[in-house]
Amino acid sequence: MSKLPYRPLPAYGEGLQGYLFRLAEGNGYGSINFLLGQNKISIRQLVQWLGLSTSRPLKQLIPQLRSPWLAHIQPWNLHNSRYCPQCLENSPTWKIEWECKYFTVCPEHGNRLVEVCTDCGKRLTWKRGSLLACDCGAHLVGATADKANGAEISLAAAILSKIDETKPHSISLTRHLNLEQLCQMTHAFGTFGHADEVKVSQKILNLSNIEVAARLTKIAAEIITHWPGNFYLMLDNLRRVNASPEGNRLLAREYGVFYSYVFSSRMSSKKFDFIREAFESHISNNWLVPLTRRNKRISPEGVSSGVWLPLNQAAKQLGTTRQHLESMYDAGMINVHVRRMESNKRMMCIDRAFLPGIQEILDDMVDHTKASAILNIKKTRMTQLLKSHVVHAYTELRKTGGIWGISLKSIKEILSIGEGMPTPEDISTTIVGMDHALRFWLLEDFLFPALIRAVKNREIMPVAISPGQPGIPGWVFEHDRLKTWCGEQTQQARNGALTIPQVAVELGIKQEAAYHFVRKGILKAVKMGASANATLITQAEILRFRTNYVLSRDLAESAGTSASHTMRLLAKRGIRPVCGKNIDGCAQYLYQRNF
Repeated sequence: MSKLPYRPLPAYGEGLQGYLFRLAEGNGYGSINFLLGQNKISIRQLVQWLGLSTSRPLKQLIPQLRSPWLAHIQPWNLHNSRYCPQCLENSPTWKIEWECKYFTVCPEHGNRLVEVCTDCGKRLTWKRGSLLACDCGAHLVGATADKANGAEISLAAAILSKIDETKPHSISLTRHLNLEQLCQMTHAFGTFGHADEVKVSQKILNLSNIEVAARLTKIAAEIITHWPGNFYLMLDNLRRVNASPEGNRLLAREYGVFYSYVFSSRMSSKKFDFIREAFESHISNNWLVPLTRRNKRISPEGVSSGVWLPLNQAAKQLGTTRQHLESMYDAGMINVHVRRMESNKRMMCIDRAFLPGIQEILDDMVDHTKASAILNIKKTRMTQLLKSHVVHAYTELRKTGGIWGISLKSIKEILSIGEGMPTPEDISTTIVGMDHALRFWLLEDFLFPALIRAVKNREIMPVAISPGQPGIPGWVFEHDRLKTWCGEQTQQARNGALTIPQVAVELGIKQEAAYHFVRKGILKAVKMGASANATLITQAEILRFRTNYVLSRDLAESAGTSASHTMRLLAKRGIRPVCGKNIDGCAQYLYQRNF
C-alpha cells in the first residue's frame, strides 16, 4: 500500500490501536482489519503510509510495535477497547494507557475504565465502525463509570508513569521497574493473591475483558501499595492452601507454584530482587524447618537468617552439647520446636532469637559438684539447700538420672553476705564458727537451709569471716545468738513450727491460698498447744510440700518467662495444675513435681 490520502500524525499520548482506528476511519476503511489486510503493522509500514522520511514522529508508538513473543508478558490489549468517559469528553483521542491490559482505572478522575456500551450492553472491540461510538449508534462520551479505590488508582498512576515518564506516581516500590516488569509483577500478584486452589496458573482466560483484568489488578494493587504486609498475607494464604495434614517438609510444597515462579527465568532480573528478599524474609520467620545450604534457590544470607536452627547447630553456637539442650527442653527451660519425621524421629529446632537467653542461662549454670566446691560445703549440704529452694536451680535431679543445673548467681549472692566483714580477732564477744555449727549443731536436715535463709533475710547475721576458711564454713556467729536460734528452730520443728499465716509468708503466697491448701489436704496441719486448739504446720510438712509441689510462679521464674506462658507450655504436654483459679478457685496455681 502506498501513501494514505488522510495522513494525520499521532496525537500526544495517543495509543497505537486508537491511531490505527483513526487512520482506518479517516481513509474510509471499515475497521483496522481492513486497513491492515494480511500485513503486520510495523514502523516501516507506517512511515510508508504516512509518506515520512523518518520514524521520529512515531516514537511514542514504538513500545506497542515490539514483537509480543520477545517479552515475558504482553501488556497490550489487541481485542477489546476501554476508555475513560471524562477523558474522552475532554479530548477525542484514544490514549495509549487505555490500551494496556493492566490499566483499568483512570488516575486523573479516579474511576474505572469503561469497556461495555451503556446503551446496548455489548463489549467494545477494535472491530466497531466508529472510534467514538458503538455499533448501536450510542456515543461513548457521557457514559457512567464506577469509582475505584485508592490502591487501584495508585497502581494505575504507576503504570501510566512507565508509559509517560512525565506523569507522577506515589509507589516508590515500582520506580526501578519498566512497563513490562510492572505488568508482570501485577499479573503474578493478581493471580497468586487470589489463590484458592493448590495449582495456581499464570494463564488467565479473557484477560482482555475489563472485569477479569480489574479483579486481577485490584488484588495486585492491595499487595503492591501495602508492601510488604499484604505480600506476607498472600504468602500465608498460599501456605494455607498448600497445607498438608502431615506437614510439608519442602518449600516447594509449602508455597506451591509461587516458590518455583519467583526463582524462575521470568523473574531472573535483579530488579525483582526485592520480591525474593521479602519472600526469603517470610520463609526465615515462618518456616519451621531449618534452612540449609541444600536450599540452592535461597541466598546464603537467607539461609543464615533463618529463624530456626537445628539443635546440633544451636549447641555448637552455644558451646554446649545437643544432649544438654535436650535435657533443658525436657525440664521446660527452653522453647524448642519439635517436628516428627516420617521415620518417627523428632527434628528439634531452636529459635535464633532465644539463643542469647539460653546462653545467659548456660553461663549462669553450674552442676552440683561445682556449686558445692564454690560454697565449700559437702554435697549432702548442697542437696539440702536445693531441696529447700534456698538456692535457685534451673533443673532438678530426677530418678531417671540427669544433673542439677544450679544458678551461679544465687551461689554468689550467698557468698557476698560475708564481704567486708571483720576477722574473728576484731570481735570481743564469744564466737562460734560455721564449720563447728555444721558438725555439731545443724544436725537436723532442715536446720542448715533454714539458717542460710535466715541469713539471707538478715534475721541472723554472721559477725566475722575467718580468713583461713573459704565459703560458708568461714562464717563466724555470736555463740549465744546462734545457739539460741538453733534451739528455737529445733523446738519449733518438733512442736509444729508455724501457723497458717506464717506458712503463707514462708512460702510467699497469699493466706487464702495457704488455707485452701490445708483444706484440700495438700498441706497437712496438726492441732497443738495446751488445749490442742492451735492449727500448726510442722517444718517437716513444709519441706514435704516443697518437695512434692511447685507454684506456677516459681516454674516461670526458673524458665525466665511469665507464669501464663509457662502454664501454656505445660498444658501442651498434658500437664495440668492441681489447684488454681480456674480449677478449684484457689488464688495460686500449684503443680505436682512428680508429673
